[in-house]
Amino acid sequence: MSKSDKPLHTDVVFLKFCELLSEKKISLDSTDESGLVFLTYQQIKYEVDLDNARRDFELSGDFGQLEKLVETIIAPYENLSFEDVEFNILPYLQPADLEIPEGLKADLTPESSIVLIINQNGNQIFIRKEMLKSWGKTDAEIHQLAINNLDRLTEKTTIGTIEMEGKSLGFFDTNFNLKTSYLISTTLKNKVQKQFGWPV
Repeated sequence: MSKSDKPLHTDVVFLKFCELLSEKKISLDSTDESGLVFLTYQQIKYEVDLDNARRDFELSGDFGQLEKLVETIIAPYENLSFEDVEFNILPYLQPADLEIPEGLKADLTPESSIVLIINQNGNQIFIRKEMLKSWGKTDAEIHQLAINNLDRLTEKTTIGTIEMEGKSLGFFDTNFNLKTSYLISTTLKNKVQKQFGWPV
């Protein structure tokens, strides 16, 4: 059975794939006419071809290959030890209507919210409640840790200036990829006040 032989709603491999993803609280974005499956997990987009899993199912009659495929998708984000990510846990500004199943999220304004992430290797991994259980940490402890980490980054960050129309404009002179998070740092005001005064 190739991906073009049967419609997806009768394709047992596709249906099992959806079931396995649902167990991990992952939903599909879309499929195309060729049977490719598109999904997003931890802000990374995946294009999945189930043909190998279909062939394996035809030969073995089980979903072993399919289960390995799902584990490959989630593996980088599972079993992250607290010691490995402790100093990469940060608050991240996001739209208030962003839905994060089992994620740690707190409303900041009607339009924005704070979510907690692991900022690692250029990727942002949403922290989920199940992670707290494995770490033996509470929601409050991780929120405070995230703010502390952000405050340390803010203290180390240089605020550069440029002159425009006779006024000094400040900017964060950094390669940090979550610059909007600086806005919720508890040390930002003191840092800016020393350089520019307050209010700015």
